Amino acid sequence: MCVAHQHHPLHRTEVWTGGYFEKTTLQSLGLTIHLGHDGDLCPFALPKLDLLTVIHTTGIHTVSVKFCECPWSSLPRRTQLLRVRWWPATVDRPKTVTTFAALDMFLKLTLQSKLNMYDFYLSLEHLSDNTCTRNLKYRYKEFTRCVHECRHLLSCKRSARGHDPSGVTATQAGECAVECPACPQPGRNLPEGWANQPEHDRYKYALFLAMDANFKLKSKDRGIKDVPLGDGWGYFVPSVPFKEHVSLYVAQPEMNTCESQLRAVDHANLRSNAKLLVNGVGGVNCSRHALNRRIGFGDLQRGEKFCNMDFCVLSTLHDVEVTTLYLSYDIACQWFVNLPMRMEEYPHRLQVNPNLVIIVAIPKLHLVGHGPKCQTIYSLNYIPGSARTCGESIEQIWSGQNAVAMSTREMSPGCRQDTLDDHLGAWNFRKVVGLGKQLLALLREAVPMKVLHGNMLEQFSASLKPHHVSNWRQMVTAWHADNTCPNLVLSTSPGNPGILRV
Repeated sequence: MCVAHQHHPLHRTEVWTGGYFEKTTLQSLGLTIHLGHDGDLCPFALPKLDLLTVIHTTGIHTVSVKFCECPWSSLPRRTQLLRVRWWPATVDRPKTVTTFAALDMFLKLTLQSKLNMYDFYLSLEHLSDNTCTRNLKYRYKEFTRCVHECRHLLSCKRSARGHDPSGVTATQAGECAVECPACPQPGRNLPEGWANQPEHDRYKYALFLAMDANFKLKSKDRGIKDVPLGDGWGYFVPSVPFKEHVSLYVAQPEMNTCESQLRAVDHANLRSNAKLLVNGVGGVNCSRHALNRRIGFGDLQRGEKFCNMDFCVLSTLHDVEVTTLYLSYDIACQWFVNLPMRMEEYPHRLQVNPNLVIIVAIPKLHLVGHGPKCQTIYSLNYIPGSARTCGESIEQIWSGQNAVAMSTREMSPGCRQDTLDDHLGAWNFRKVVGLGKQLLALLREAVPMKVLHGNMLEQFSASLKPHHVSNWRQMVTAWHADNTCPNLVLSTSPGNPGILRV
């Protein structure tokens, strides 16, 4: 039995007692795993066996091992374990390992179904002892450490950080993020001379982003002080400069001058719960394809304060080279008013391309809660070049991330940030995988619809008096250039009723 399972030490075995099959272990039958010599015994191995607790997809096992102790060529014990695809929970004298198969299974399950680590670990315990009558070693903390480290190293591996001559520590902000391949990126997917195109064609090379806050992704203050393993390498902004920035604007007031009662502004200055370290998360994504922006997410301490949201959006825009940006935000009518003035106080890392033209809008679903003025100036229905963008793509992100809120709120700050980074990256990867089919389907719909609506516009215009059509076009053009001009949408003239009145 031991010889047959030399390369399968984690199989479950049973022994016939004469009346029934009784569960037993290969370790109790005398199986020993030899490391460092392709399964053969090291001539310098210590006589004493090392007992390892192995967390695997089939349960929690106890295995006897002997490490290679060759004086001239032996590798560290952690390396010997990694070479047999066992992830050590500690570095120097590991006593608990998690198999690569178990890590892969958990990460696939949690990224798709949002399964938490505790329930997964309990499931493995039940596979090992469903009646809870055996004294299994409790290795939940060790398992969480393995998952945390594995998440971080997989992120570095997928971003090819191990091939950098300067090492992994030279990773720059956002370098481990999965970027949107369909958003405009000069030098990658834009034609030569794109910046010299006529003004009416520049929308083709514009960047569309959406920003919002989520108050379900909270974090309890458990007194644990740790840092993310890849701080600022993915989707969350670097925590140290972010906290320094927010601390300078603790008393910054956000006044609500909108004609509607917006909770996002009204509650911006509310004190946070004393038991919470973080009240929520603010973030930015591309509003055309719903991919998360690198270094575009940050924690919220006291409501949806402008200083927090400013840092997130300006961080992700710092190295943007496009010249036109469409940015949707549910309180854009308040947030954008004093943004240029606030930016004057911010450091260089929060400055954007001076040639960048920012066109702000309010997402279509949120727009109905605003007053008539907002429903015209900030409506994507009336902004030239916005096409059929709804601006609500960020809400899709929150619906996917809210399922991990109950587990991440109990984590330490560093582990929580790395976990959310992993889930945001998994969302992006799945979006990229399906982006080809999605864009093709949209293209097949857009081409005939362009012809259809063009014909409808021509027929409708032909039914009106030519001088009326000409006057209305001039009014619309003038209003887009200067919104203090007469507004055709809100017109109250008896002979020229506005669109909203109609």
